[in-house]
Amino acid sequence: MKIHLPCILALFLSSATFAQETTASSPPFEAHFGPTANAALWKNAVKTVKELLRTKRSGSPTSINNDVYADSLLDLITDELVFQGEAVWLDVSLGSKFKDPMRRKEQVFKRLQSEESIDRSKQFLEQYCYQLADGYKACGVPPEYVSGIANIETFFGSFDNVRKFPVLATLVTWVALQNEALRNDVAKNILAAIKADRTNKVIEGASRMTASFWTTRMERRANTSLVQLRDYLNLAETLAWDHEKLLRLEGSWVGAFTDFQFMPRTFRYTMLESENPDPEKPEQIVPLVARYLGRSWGDGSPAQVRKAVGSYNSPHWYIDHVDTVAQRVRAYSIELLAEREAEQKAKTNSSPVEAGKE
Repeated sequence: MKIHLPCILALFLSSATFAQETTASSPPFEAHFGPTANAALWKNAVKTVKELLRTKRSGSPTSINNDVYADSLLDLITDELVFQGEAVWLDVSLGSKFKDPMRRKEQVFKRLQSEESIDRSKQFLEQYCYQLADGYKACGVPPEYVSGIANIETFFGSFDNVRKFPVLATLVTWVALQNEALRNDVAKNILAAIKADRTNKVIEGASRMTASFWTTRMERRANTSLVQLRDYLNLAETLAWDHEKLLRLEGSWVGAFTDFQFMPRTFRYTMLESENPDPEKPEQIVPLVARYLGRSWGDGSPAQVRKAVGSYNSPHWYIDHVDTVAQRVRAYSIELLAEREAEQKAKTNSSPVEAGKE
């Protein structure tokens, strides 16, 4: 999903789960590297984050769309939160030419489209059959497409070989990087670490990049993250998460969370005001995925399906992969839907006749 749309995800923008993977053959730099932040600069930047959060935007009069978070939530935002250096590195290095060959799309898709993976897709369809059937009835989105998205996002919630980050600390890290002094300090640390490891082929050529390359990429993400942090706090307030849960929830390096990688803003604007979905319970998130896709599903034609999946995450390879998985499990999905419908009819036919009626 695109960050500027009401629902986002996802695959953490234009790179996806495979951009997060670390394997046994991945170089140590890429698996563990994260720039550090000067303690004094970090402390000052976090104070600025809190000041920004106290400046409320107008919002909508409904509780879902307005700023409603209490100051008690802001008290959790201190410099004791750990600066998420590895999250910063993963994001700013995306799109650069020094990538681990094991992360290339062909390698990842080989795994995600394997027979083992397709079997896991079928298990997902079975496990969430009721929620998926309801989503199909309400939104017109066939279950196999929800399965395809679950496949590529977090491999059905397993997060196998995928790094996770604390959502609150990660979003605070990004917003804090609006502070120019902190950005420059982090860029300096990135360059120093790269130059100290010229033999690492994963980062070959990175040392030729200037500090402005890194600061520009960090600033871009920092400026789009404030609204996500606001909405994360609003979700915590609206859905009555305790402080421990707010700190515990994990997600991507940009703050996407749940098994389907919703950005906070997308999650907030996709749920209904009457709902109280728990991000740690996939069965409560499946309906949000169907609802989001349903907004663009239209007549279900191939072109419309591509448009809907593309609204979740736009790269052509992402759309192609979701469609490939969906096509391979479609027959099984139809079979499960038929069984579900027959089960419902049987229950209706066996229900007692109301008093006074025949």
